[in-house]
Amino acid sequence: MSKSSKAWLLFWSPSGQTTVTSLTTSAISGSQATATHEAMFFFDEIKREVSNETHAISWAAQLETRAHDYAALYTSSHDAWNGYHPEVRARVETLRFLGVTQVRPLLLAAFGKFSPKEMEKLLAAAVNWSVRVLLTGVPSGTLEGHYSKNAKKVTDGAIKTVDDLAKEMAVIIPNDERFRAAVATASVPDAQLARYYLRVLQMQADGSIDLQYVPNDGKPVTLEHILPVKPGPGWVHISTEDAKANYNRLGNQALLSGSVNSKLGNVDYAIKKPALLASPFSLTKEAAAPSDWSLHEIGERQKRLAELAVLAWPIK
Repeated sequence: MSKSSKAWLLFWSPSGQTTVTSLTTSAISGSQATATHEAMFFFDEIKREVSNETHAISWAAQLETRAHDYAALYTSSHDAWNGYHPEVRARVETLRFLGVTQVRPLLLAAFGKFSPKEMEKLLAAAVNWSVRVLLTGVPSGTLEGHYSKNAKKVTDGAIKTVDDLAKEMAVIIPNDERFRAAVATASVPDAQLARYYLRVLQMQADGSIDLQYVPNDGKPVTLEHILPVKPGPGWVHISTEDAKANYNRLGNQALLSGSVNSKLGNVDYAIKKPALLASPFSLTKEAAAPSDWSLHEIGERQKRLAELAVLAWPIK
């Protein structure tokens, strides 16, 4: 864990004094020895800041508030979101699903500073930024430092709005050109992530983004890898090596109902086409348009998805 992240396991009281809000992340993210060292650092900070009974009472009250806020960032059903638009709960759940933990210090800082309207905007931006960094491959350590630095600026009042924050984050969040290029070649081996990406891209293609959409919402939608990882006799035009290299490319994956998906397997494209064409998803139907399915078709479809991605997860 970087020093900037450790610093933002702390939160800053109105007087500017540093107080500890969480000691658990160290143990989760590092070795036992590292966690022990960091715990000692945190307790040293506590002893330095909490020097009398009044400070202790104040510190305990602030810690309780921060713990409540931190729990809300993990829990979409938390009562802290009762006064917010319903789509906020969906975004909290999506962030949990994506597993991008580096943004949490920033969200925690904003929780105590931003208005509900700005907090709603920030959660939407956090989802978009998270998808962009995941698909582009921004190093987590680099990302962690920028989120932590801007969390401090939010607490100090130097950043008051999401628009101001977006300007600061522009140096690390992939811009449209970089994001488009990354999506155009991205492989997504995680089936749950691929299904989420394709569901959102489908909504963008339909022009009807559901702001309350939650990944893994229980609907029976599965993935079909059009080019199978182990091609059958109908795939002689693609080598085994090319099949393995392109199997998980986003352009080779399509949404189908579970019952249809389980029957297709590694059959050739001509047999798969009717099932693709019968899908209720327009992007899946489009995958049935070519006369054949090769690396060229995968690349062309993925370019189409990349254009949609820029719109589906805007940078601001």
